[in-house]
Amino acid sequence: MISATEFGRSHTSTWKILAPTMDLFVKRMNAFGLERKFPPLQSTTVSHRVAFVNEIGFELFRGAAEAGFTRSPQQVNLDVSVKAARTLISRMRGVVQEDVADPTEEELDDSANQANRLERFFRAVSSGNSIEVSPVFAGCGIIDECVGDVYFSNTLYEVKAGARLFRSIDVRQLLTYAALNKAATGRSLTEIGLFNPRSGVAFTAPLEEICVEVAGLKADELLGEIIRVISSGDTSR
Repeated sequence: MISATEFGRSHTSTWKILAPTMDLFVKRMNAFGLERKFPPLQSTTVSHRVAFVNEIGFELFRGAAEAGFTRSPQQVNLDVSVKAARTLISRMRGVVQEDVADPTEEELDDSANQANRLERFFRAVSSGNSIEVSPVFAGCGIIDECVGDVYFSNTLYEVKAGARLFRSIDVRQLLTYAALNKAATGRSLTEIGLFNPRSGVAFTAPLEEICVEVAGLKADELLGEIIRVISSGDTSR
């Protein structure tokens, strides 16, 4: 069994068959389709600490969202958020103790800034609808049970807080979640999106439109084909 992230990253040959114009779509998306929500975030966080710092910010946001935003990220228990972030990041391959050591004041400022942006962004785009953080998608075929980032009102978002543009693997990950959701007859899902609190940019589009752009197929057709591939194990790298 593999994760949706690994399927999107490693099975390039399969994705070139499933979505042959994905790279072109993502290139156009980064050039013309992004919305500027915030100025780029200035940070001194070193590269090997970025994942940990990003996850602390997401955990602070989670605490605020799960309280229905009756409290701000600054009012969420910091120790609990750091512990949850450390547990998650420690499971990743190649992580050493130094990567998840106690955060510095500057790193906590970085996390807090990201949490504030996440709160402001998702409160705005959700338009008052209830937000589900870390929605779970049942596994199917070679894909294990997966956890997304943020779902609300027919829309699924992934948060990518690296110092980079969005990539094809990000859209592949979202499409894999959408396929798992379809296979399980789960949530209503008609839009997918990406948000980077560090760079301050976002992208959202109808799932139907993206499937046509990357594969020339309707959403039901492309998601059905993804389900067939992962169920049959008919994949290649």
